[in-house]
Amino acid sequence: MLRQNKQILKSLILCLVVLSYKPAIAQMQNIKKIHDQLPTAGLNIDKNLTSFIPTEKNLKDNENGEIRFIADELIQDKDTGIITANGNVEIDYKNMNITAQKVVFDQKTEHVEAFDDVVFVEPDGSVVFSDYFEITGDMKNAVLNDVKIVLADKSRLAANKATRINANKKVLDKAIYTSCDVCRGEDPVWQIKANKVTHDEVKQNVMYEDAVLELGGTPIFYTPYLSHPDPKVKRRSGFLTPRLGGNNNLGMTLQPTYYWAASDYQDFTFSPIFTSKEGIVYTGEYRQNFMDSEIVAKGSITQDSEYEVRGHIFLNARHEIDDNWVSKMQIESASSDNFLDKYDFEKEHEAWLNSYLKFEGFDNRNYMGVELHDFQIISDNFKGEDEPIVLPYFDYHNIGEIGKYGAYSEMNLNAYAMSRDEGNNQRLSARTSWNLPYLSPGGSSYKLSAQLQTDFYNASDYIDNNGEEFDGSTVRFNPNISLEWKHPFVKSTENYTSIIEPVVVAIASPTDENINDDITNEDSRDINLDDTNLLEVNRYNGFDSIETGSRINYGINVNAYGHESGKASLFLGQSYKLDNNDTAYGGESNNEDNLSDYIGRIYASPNDNFDLVYRFRFNKDTLKPEYNELATAIGPPIFRTGINYVFLEEDEDGIRDDFGERKELYLTVSSAMTKNWSTKLYSRFDLSDDVNKEESLLEYGADLIYDDECFQFDADISKDFSDYNNYDAGLSITFTLTFKTLGVVSTGG
Repeated sequence: MLRQNKQILKSLILCLVVLSYKPAIAQMQNIKKIHDQLPTAGLNIDKNLTSFIPTEKNLKDNENGEIRFIADELIQDKDTGIITANGNVEIDYKNMNITAQKVVFDQKTEHVEAFDDVVFVEPDGSVVFSDYFEITGDMKNAVLNDVKIVLADKSRLAANKATRINANKKVLDKAIYTSCDVCRGEDPVWQIKANKVTHDEVKQNVMYEDAVLELGGTPIFYTPYLSHPDPKVKRRSGFLTPRLGGNNNLGMTLQPTYYWAASDYQDFTFSPIFTSKEGIVYTGEYRQNFMDSEIVAKGSITQDSEYEVRGHIFLNARHEIDDNWVSKMQIESASSDNFLDKYDFEKEHEAWLNSYLKFEGFDNRNYMGVELHDFQIISDNFKGEDEPIVLPYFDYHNIGEIGKYGAYSEMNLNAYAMSRDEGNNQRLSARTSWNLPYLSPGGSSYKLSAQLQTDFYNASDYIDNNGEEFDGSTVRFNPNISLEWKHPFVKSTENYTSIIEPVVVAIASPTDENINDDITNEDSRDINLDDTNLLEVNRYNGFDSIETGSRINYGINVNAYGHESGKASLFLGQSYKLDNNDTAYGGESNNEDNLSDYIGRIYASPNDNFDLVYRFRFNKDTLKPEYNELATAIGPPIFRTGINYVFLEEDEDGIRDDFGERKELYLTVSSAMTKNWSTKLYSRFDLSDDVNKEESLLEYGADLIYDDECFQFDADISKDFSDYNNYDAGLSITFTLTFKTLGVVSTGG
């Protein structure tokens, strides 16, 4: 099977080489001529490596330079100082371990010769195998014949001859290198053959001369010189593997990358994108860590085909002022709405960009935050809306000490000042509460809470909900008292444990309008009644909108856990309001009724081959779905299907009308065909009523992956039909080859 996998992989990559480069066949013939002159010895080692590696304790015990011999026969010449050991010889000396059939040691010159089945373990954990091993010069210089090396990271080297110079430089003649597992009689997935390999341990470089890259035993690439850091190096200045690709908007693209490790705590990456249609896009990223701060800045600039200068900048910084206070800064800005999409930069599908400055403090039970925000809208869904500036946003939260009977208080102060072209508005809110939890002897859990929210609003030149301009101030008070009750019923058998827990939350509050024309709504514009907020006292996010009137929220949680495997859960609930007002079920089509829709969630995972999460809201009268969200994964790894479906009915009351109806389906089929090969097919559909069937397909694609201990091949093809911000993504084909411990080659767009 391993050989079959390698043949399939080799065929795919050879096809890729031929298709991507016309003279590839001629080049392959030239590479083969050079390749035939290189070593053919394998890298297989028929020995148990762990048996040769001394324990850390033994190495530390021998740091004083004592020499330790173990052998079947030991002969010492006192006149010459030469020790000859024969038969199953083992030597520990200066953190080095040598085993052989015969060893000759000159104590005066510290010259060691080892013969037959020589194994040398270096202090860094590398294991060297050789037929003949000679060390001179205080163990700093060595010569080995027919050598095979297993490095500390499990990668392998083999050479006809190896020379160690001054304990910090190795030169290998006719050498082979790979990080793959090697089986007898089979070529590794990839290996590099070279006439000469030099490993400089001081500069931490590995250099190859006349090197050929083999894939599955077939030479595919030649270079007269190749250099890369040794496996111990975590970061190093130099050129990274370039990326080749293209798409409909940019044409063919080439992106070389230079990485500059300026110091141990700062680096810079420069990655210009050369395009055939839009010129050069200069991109870069700068990172730096300080003692108590960090900064990451990335951006781009270009002059496009219309001679317009375009670009973007993203900056994130964090500074720990002291043990309690931290400051954060973020800058996000793009020259146009579709710039990030066109050039495939991060946050390409976000609704807006957010620049801010934050100060946050934490002290025992207190939190305080002061923030300044500036927004840039980049989504078509919000085109035409004013871009707000929040200067400032303030939030303070305190949880009081636990007092008598376990009671505690909670206070939340929140304020903002917001400026738009259409007007300015300010708000100051205070939400205070007193809470008393109680656990009865019978197992029932109670929580009594009393809360008061006070809001002060001021607006100037503000366009209210009726489209009229408003200037002035208003104050709002909303008290409420709530009581929560829970009681779990537990049953346990030999096979499973089940827990059934009913929950009831009763809230008493004056009946009043939720939001009037004099109150701006900035932080509570989106609400969807679902299983995450049904039992909350106030289901709105933020402070601007609140629920008023008395109501009862109730539901039941059912959980079952198998002792060996499997689990399932169910939640079903509803809300009943005693007052016939329209503030409790914002976002529902029947929010003038006393009873809410039926809310629920189902989760089931009986085994590793089935997972299901289903969240829903059904109309209480017709049982028509108002909200559906389904996510499933079915089948074993050999054939696994996934279904993700979201349906959200358009809000008739205008609370959640930014996107209208949403009905989207995402399908996947994946298969772990073998230990190394896997594939995935996927497609995404828009099933909204106002979308034609011919236009319902939004995206489709396929992904083919090969992954083993030393190599990964990833081929992805996708077609995106969406026209986001007037940007046609089109067809995208990406190939990524990862030679582990060596580097990454990627092509695509």
